[in-house]
Amino acid sequence: MESSGRKIVKAIYLLLERYHRLFGLEVYSFSHGSFGPGYFGFQIAAHRCWWGRDLRDANYASPTTPNGTYGPLVGYWYMASIPAWAAGHQLTFRNWEKARTHEIVSWYEDSLNLHQLFEANARAIQEWRQNYTVDEAEKYLLMMNLAGLFASARETFPLTPVQSFSDYDSHADQKAADIMRRLSLEPDYEPCCAFGLDGSFIGRNGKAVAGERMIDLWDSYVAGSSSAELLDMLDRASDA
Repeated sequence: MESSGRKIVKAIYLLLERYHRLFGLEVYSFSHGSFGPGYFGFQIAAHRCWWGRDLRDANYASPTTPNGTYGPLVGYWYMASIPAWAAGHQLTFRNWEKARTHEIVSWYEDSLNLHQLFEANARAIQEWRQNYTVDEAEKYLLMMNLAGLFASARETFPLTPVQSFSDYDSHADQKAADIMRRLSLEPDYEPCCAFGLDGSFIGRNGKAVAGERMIDLWDSYVAGSSSAELLDMLDRASDA
């Protein structure tokens, strides 16, 4: 039986695998002071809501619903629950620790307003899809799969670069921006474009940074390396 934490991470990945290619579904990860250290949120690449600045950006803004948002699109990385500030009241899948992963996926499907988000942004998603390549989609899913496995092996959840530094580190934003630069990614997209922990981060372009080393995971993946082999490569680079 998988550990409870791993099941949540895997359930989130399975939702991305189901909806990323067609609808551009992405996950972002954030902490928010006293509210807690480990939230995930869903957004779409055609119309991103989260830039890591304001909790009010989570769930998007929509005048068509009573609470002014699309409804809950966020949850906790470490439990099958949706916070009250997102849903109006706390929603928790009872006995989720004993549930199978596919049951948790189904609960998220029922509890998060993903399909309403897709329908409300159908035109933007269609335009996005015309310019998004198969390679880009597969690299994104590779990042999320490897980052999830890497974190789960350590009994935690994937972090964005800025989350990996202390809240008291006045240089955290600069350090995170440096990681993004080394990954050849735009710093402003950090909340959804690079994940990892312990100084090792994987970008949505298939590149990874491990300490001072750079690794092209995508090239190794295309050459036939398995997920286990890629993670071992990342581990060895981190220890070097």
